[in-house]
Amino acid sequence: MVVYLDLTEEIIDSFNKCVKSFLFQGDYKPFFKDNQKFLDKLSDNLKYVEFEKDTKYFWISKDFKFCLKYLSKFDPRNPNETISGVGKLEKNVPDVVRDVKDGIRRKDWNYFYQKYRPDADYMISEAKKQEIIEFVISYGSGGFETFESRDEIFGYRNEEVVPLPPQINVHSKEFKNSGTMVQHVIEPQTLKKSTSHIATGTGGGIKLTPIEHNHGHNVNLGSSNSTEPVGTGLRRSDRQAAQNTVPQTIPEPSKKESEKRTFFGFIKKKPKKTVNQIESNLPKQQDYEGVNLTTYKELETRDFHLPNLPKEDPIVQLRQASLNRDSPDLDNSAFEQQLFEQKLRNSRHLEEVRAERRRKQAEFEKDLQNMRAESKKRFEILLACILMKHRFEEQEQNWKDWIQGCKNHIVDLCNRFADFEDDVHRNHGGLRKPEKVDQEDFQSDKGHLLGKIMMTFNAIQFDFEHLKSIEEKYPDALFVKVLQNCLVKAAYTLLGIYTSLQDLGVDKHEFQQLHDQVAKLTPSMIYSTTDLHRICSGDTSGKFESIEFPDLPQFVTVQEVE
Repeated sequence: MVVYLDLTEEIIDSFNKCVKSFLFQGDYKPFFKDNQKFLDKLSDNLKYVEFEKDTKYFWISKDFKFCLKYLSKFDPRNPNETISGVGKLEKNVPDVVRDVKDGIRRKDWNYFYQKYRPDADYMISEAKKQEIIEFVISYGSGGFETFESRDEIFGYRNEEVVPLPPQINVHSKEFKNSGTMVQHVIEPQTLKKSTSHIATGTGGGIKLTPIEHNHGHNVNLGSSNSTEPVGTGLRRSDRQAAQNTVPQTIPEPSKKESEKRTFFGFIKKKPKKTVNQIESNLPKQQDYEGVNLTTYKELETRDFHLPNLPKEDPIVQLRQASLNRDSPDLDNSAFEQQLFEQKLRNSRHLEEVRAERRRKQAEFEKDLQNMRAESKKRFEILLACILMKHRFEEQEQNWKDWIQGCKNHIVDLCNRFADFEDDVHRNHGGLRKPEKVDQEDFQSDKGHLLGKIMMTFNAIQFDFEHLKSIEEKYPDALFVKVLQNCLVKAAYTLLGIYTSLQDLGVDKHEFQQLHDQVAKLTPSMIYSTTDLHRICSGDTSGKFESIEFPDLPQFVTVQEVE
């Protein structure tokens, strides 16, 4: 049975509120309190999704409820404290555990989200393929099947978030009249023409910033001043090296310089690239004997590589449209209106599909409960009659009612199949044109009919088991064995119908074969009291011995309905 889970904006907001207010252990408790039912359903059903053994998906799906334990049990003030139940996770997926702890410690889950978003989408898709969890991420007026699709529609930026750097112990030394600690920070700035400048990186320079020291001691720090210019292609390794390098000693800055300096904190975004305009990098404007001075002329047109193409040429038009796509004069209101209407239609359609699925699920569960209750009640009456040793003729009306209940199971299934046939002819053209068939709706209709068949099979099996218990107490009751034989024949017919429906594709001939097979399932397969009188009065020696109910084939998957 598929479980439908909806990750709403309220759940996400509840988590974010706990992140902002988190100080000590247990501050995520409001999130668990408000969303306990959702989290329990997710963890209970995720363990049934099959992943390749010994992968991170395998361990997370099996122990997902213990992953959530870190939110309520992990204390950043005591990171080495043991948390019960998470031993397998720390042994098999240590990287995931470390990133979870870093997210809690930093009160920032952006790095964790960007790193594990593809893994989460993969697990969601596998759960849907295996028909275990139907996961929807609600945002705005629509719903999305993956986090990536939501982020693409609503413009989530995949910004680089730097992981928590290793701590560096800096031993301080005394300086005369010094009370500040200087550290390296990277400040994005545009370089101006100057002969005395700071060492440049990618679109920015390394700036020294004073920070007030709590103990009043001076620190042995290094100067980052340099007069030799560097290229403008600072890579990730250069930036990481700048962050992890221990500073060296520099002269104490003057009071005026200290006031101009600003602490920019830890860099989270890449600095913007700027053109290096330092004069020392430009060619020397000098004349050499026998060599003419080379001058450079600015390009007069942006389309210099397409000089002879007419303006109506599609290449020129495409290039011009590309250059002007961000122009403020371009009116995108019509496109935005169409996009909004499309999103609105999609959200309404999704909500209708959800409502229809919930309705069918509720009907299915209600029918199953009623069927079980009716069967139990009928057998209680029959068992009481037999225990009182009443003859069959004296209790014939009770047996008529019981037999009619068995026949009603078959009648309900035949009516449901008739509705399925009507839907196929009305919505899918009787499967005569496969290209016009909506595969998703067709598979959904098949799934509901398969569930009804299996529900009928279970009801017949339930009746057979009770008849078996009566036979054990009264082995001479021949009519009980005859009724058992009727139920077994009906069960084999149901299994044949189930197999044909499961293999049914978009083919009108297969659909006709399924129709013919269902036509063989009739209420008359369960004998009436008149038929029982006739059969039991004749010669039945050896015809109704060793009757066994058929087992389900391996391809049939039965899920317990809660």
